Amino acid sequence: MYCDCGYGMVTVFLTHSKKDMQIVRQVYVDLRAKGLHVWFDESDLSPGDYSWRRTIAAAIREADCVVALFSPNALLSTWVQKELDYAEGHEKRIIPVMIAGTERDSLPFGYIGAQFIDLRTPERYSSGLQQLVKAAYGITHWYESPTLHKPLNLSLPLPPPRERVAPQPLSVTRPSKTTQDMRRITIPTKRSKWRRWWEWILRQPADTAR
Repeated sequence: MYCDCGYGMVTVFLTHSKKDMQIVRQVYVDLRAKGLHVWFDESDLSPGDYSWRRTIAAAIREADCVVALFSPNALLSTWVQKELDYAEGHEKRIIPVMIAGTERDSLPFGYIGAQFIDLRTPERYSSGLQQLVKAAYGITHWYESPTLHKPLNLSLPLPPPRERVAPQPLSVTRPSKTTQDMRRITIPTKRSKWRRWWEWILRQPADTAR
C-alpha cells in the first residue's frame, strides 16, 4: 500500500515486548492502514527461521525509522534494548512511543526527557497515531537518537512583512521670485516690429535741407 501524500513508501520497524501484543497488533494494523510498510516479527518472521537474528538485523538496516513501543515490559526486555542499540549504531531515526506505564518505569536510559508520542489511553490514541504517522513520514522533527546528536531546528521565524507605502503625488508649486527674476535676465525678450521700426527712425540723421 502506498501513501497518497507524496512521500512514497516508508518502512517502519516495530520494536516491542511480546507481553504487549494486544496494543502492538493494534498499532501495526493502524500504521498499515495509513500506507506505511511495517516490519512486525509476528507477521514478517517465519517460524523455524534459524537465521532470525540476521533477518531482524537486515530489517533494521533497511527500515526508514524504528518505532519503539515503550512500556514496563519493554523496559525489562533484553531484545528491545539490543534492537535499539543496533538501530542507534546504524544511525536510524528512532520514534519513542509510550503505550503503558510512566516515564520512570517505561523509558530506558537515554530516553527520559525525550519527546515521545502518547498512546496510553483511548482518548489520546487517535491524536497520537496521527503524530506517529507524520513522524514516520518525516513531516515533523524528532530525535535521530536520544544518545546521538539532536537535529538542528531550521524552522526560523520569518521576518515581518514590510509595509507598502503608497507613492506621494508631486506637489505643483509656483516658482519663487528669485527664479522668475533669473528667467527675465537669461531669457531675452522679443521686440515687436513697431518697436524696431521706431528705433530705426530715431537712428536716422536729421534732414537739414528742409
